Amino acid sequence: MQSLQVTPAGDRLDADLIVAPGTALGPHEVRIATSRGVSNGARFWVDIYPNRVIEQPMQESTPPLVLEGVSPVVLNGRIASNAGRDRFLIHAAAGDVWTFDCYADRIRSRLDPVLELRDEAGVSLRLVQSTWENDPRFWHRFAKPGKYMLTVRDSEYHGGLNHTYRLLAGRMGYLENYSPRGERPGHQVQLSLQGTNLSTAHATVSIPAGAAPGMYWAEAPTGSGGSQIIPLMVDADTVLDAGDSEKTLPMPTLPAAVDGVFAHSPKAQFSFHAAAKSKYLLDLLGRRIGSRIDGEIRVLDRSGKEIASNDDGLELSKDARLEFTVPADGDYTVVIRNVEEVTGADCYYRLKVEPVAPDFSLSIETDRLAVPVGGTVVLPIHIKRSGGFQRSGGDQGDRPSGRGDLHRRDRSAGQRFGRDHADRRAGHRDFRLGCPSAGRSVYGWKVGRP
Repeated sequence: MQSLQVTPAGDRLDADLIVAPGTALGPHEVRIATSRGVSNGARFWVDIYPNRVIEQPMQESTPPLVLEGVSPVVLNGRIASNAGRDRFLIHAAAGDVWTFDCYADRIRSRLDPVLELRDEAGVSLRLVQSTWENDPRFWHRFAKPGKYMLTVRDSEYHGGLNHTYRLLAGRMGYLENYSPRGERPGHQVQLSLQGTNLSTAHATVSIPAGAAPGMYWAEAPTGSGGSQIIPLMVDADTVLDAGDSEKTLPMPTLPAAVDGVFAHSPKAQFSFHAAAKSKYLLDLLGRRIGSRIDGEIRVLDRSGKEIASNDDGLELSKDARLEFTVPADGDYTVVIRNVEEVTGADCYYRLKVEPVAPDFSLSIETDRLAVPVGGTVVLPIHIKRSGGFQRSGGDQGDRPSGRGDLHRRDRSAGQRFGRDHADRRAGHRDFRLGCPSAGRSVYGWKVGRP
């Protein structure tokens, strides 16, 4: 941090942050820590494009902001009031291709953005808003030279302090899909690119050996149009790039992942051999990774008989997910499809197939803890068991029992710092945390096995 200024009222903080060379691309979390505690987290994005901050909310009486478009730029703005909108003037030549990508949900904004492009006469050329649970993005090829107006507003005409956005705009190629969607740490990924105004159909990206499981944001060269940053999924499983194949392909040794696209057919299928009584988890990622598909999974035996199926297996999502137990030794086929029967470059997917193992997960409903010095706070921790997980003692239910300890993950690791608060409701456990002295951090807790 280079400088920091706080208003006398304490309602605004201006900080100059220095992004060091080599900083990981993509989202980072920023919090404000004071003697009174720590704030909630906010998203800060690191990318490869120059950024411009719109200092003051735009007024209808002021001229629109001119976009030169010589090179892509990221505009950081906010819809400050109800019925507000931000306006940008574009000078385009005939045949120019511009890309527009509005970040709102990706930066935890409350804005539900609508982008509208109009010509000099006020005729609407494009109107794009959030679809398939994703932020709006589109490309446009200008048929005639002239002046054009791009506006950004909220779908419900709301505005406020937390109605922020990041708008990537400029003359650049539009990347609609790439495959595969990821790889293992320490591997190179040979990407096939699909989109508009791209000068290459392939790119090579390296995933560092130390990349953590999850999303790794990488710079993908897209030819003379420059580069774009893309998220790649990183885990330990082998990845099969199925492309848009309509043939039945053999699965790699499980656990494994398959990346593909419903480019011409809304269906794909894969075969594997399984032993009787083994259990498998099949997870079809679509909406969760920005695709438009409404996925379905079916498992067929050698005779073609369906033995398991699922559509919309996750809450508030169109993605499919199922667990099934293999009835007998033999060969099986996994059939996946887009139930909307729509195809195209934006209908990509990742299918994960892995044996089911006993496991559990813990979650809390807050992203910050405020423990007063010398005081305690009750932290509800939700416990979810899967794959037939059993606690010691043979309890097969979801109800937590026994006692659990919280320990610090620092030099005092192993020092007991809190004990669980008795609560035996199903799927729920309270832990009581205490802060014995000033200067103790409340971050970095780990929870013992329930």
